[in-house]
Amino acid sequence: MKRNRVLSAVSGVLAVAGVLASLPVTANAATKYYPTKIEINNNDTANPGHLVASDPFAGQNNEPTSYLPIWYVDQALTKLGITPSWNGAEGVLSLTVPSTMQVNYPTPPTPMAIDSQIMKIEVNGQVVTYAPRLAAVDEGTTTETTYVPIYYLEKTLKAIGITVGWDGTDWTMDYTATAPSAPTTPSGDVKLAAALAFAQTLGIKPNPDAGNDPYTDIPGSDWPTLSVLLTPFDFQVPGGGGANFEVGSSMFQPESSTTFGSTVSASDIDRAFQVYSGIPTGHDQYLPGGSVTSFGEILGLSAGVPTTGNLSQSDVSTMMENLARIEKGDVALGNGQYQLVYRPGSAPNYWQTSIPASVYSQDWANAIKTVDAVKIQHSNGVFTTTVPAYTDAGYDKTTGNYIGLTGISAGEQYSLDGGKTWRSTTGVNGYNSLDPKNGGVSAVSDTSVLIRDKNGGGVAVSYVYNGQPQGFVVGGLAYENGQLIPAFQ
Repeated sequence: MKRNRVLSAVSGVLAVAGVLASLPVTANAATKYYPTKIEINNNDTANPGHLVASDPFAGQNNEPTSYLPIWYVDQALTKLGITPSWNGAEGVLSLTVPSTMQVNYPTPPTPMAIDSQIMKIEVNGQVVTYAPRLAAVDEGTTTETTYVPIYYLEKTLKAIGITVGWDGTDWTMDYTATAPSAPTTPSGDVKLAAALAFAQTLGIKPNPDAGNDPYTDIPGSDWPTLSVLLTPFDFQVPGGGGANFEVGSSMFQPESSTTFGSTVSASDIDRAFQVYSGIPTGHDQYLPGGSVTSFGEILGLSAGVPTTGNLSQSDVSTMMENLARIEKGDVALGNGQYQLVYRPGSAPNYWQTSIPASVYSQDWANAIKTVDAVKIQHSNGVFTTTVPAYTDAGYDKTTGNYIGLTGISAGEQYSLDGGKTWRSTTGVNGYNSLDPKNGGVSAVSDTSVLIRDKNGGGVAVSYVYNGQPQGFVVGGLAYENGQLIPAFQ
């Protein structure tokens, strides 16, 4: 099975993928922005400017309708427990809803050709409606993005069971969402339930050509999905032009040649996610913290569940909630601010290093904790990244072990005093905590450094051990196809 996680294109350390090629026609530059209040369960969550433009689907008169920037739509849907995905090039807004939401699909709409002015909205892969779309600059920014008509969004949300309302200013949505629970199998086998929930959370699709089911405790209906999880994993490198590598093991392991097994531990799920992320097994001493259990703990994957012994159905549900948060890569804090959540990237040869395993594993763990402390503010087309402050005091290019933080692109500015004073950078990756010319200092007066960048927000974390640089993670937020998404590698 191949896995291809969607990431922003890489250029240098991290680049922001261009969006202009996939954007629909642009709205008239004179179009007026109107105030909007987006409310979810009576909570004011965002106040973007919306546009009023003609609806080409409304008959000969092209009646006007209201359009919202898709970024704010994405954030609102996420708060409702829905996972949205926007593909601007193909004109598809895909919504994945949890099993706790009952979808009442309407009569399938007449198929329409997608072009720069037409999009479609899908729920769990099924088309609910086609809709017009347009492009314009998000109010208060210089960023062009896709605008989606509220009327067609409401049509879709009603099918999901969400109560919606629009009065020209206030867009209200009311729904009490609950986190998806692990499927309960007929036999009550927690391991099977965990495997199915793992596949569901990560969007792993079943194999329709799975062949015969050799396991007596796996129902035939579940075998197409389980066959994927029990097949040696083939990781497809994102943006790699079809490049892939064999991880060397499957995500889950059967109990025997004829039985899958009924019990599962946190480390079993930790291991499954390690393989899914493209990190080969057999070298646990190099993993963050030095073991697969520590890997899960440092990621936060096993937060809230026992790390020894067997899991209950409730424990599995908790781990799936943690997994969904990690896979998303960020937590929205409101008012355009986001907290990064480390999401593992592939590491096909991570153990092939001269750095001692004990040092490597600890450095990797510290790098993860550093990324998890990063916050990004997006306002007026500018990304401001807040990173922990590290000094270059005592830095020796030939001996010792030193953490280094860099920005993600040239031309960044940085501030060491909370934004009172900004300095320009000249390095290829902007800010660099180990380079005195680009922000490296022997002492800091603040606990944080601010990095300002128009291309995206983020940070790269590496260590230099006895003169040998070792990168561990690049993470951030960037615009792709008109949508703000997390990007890790």
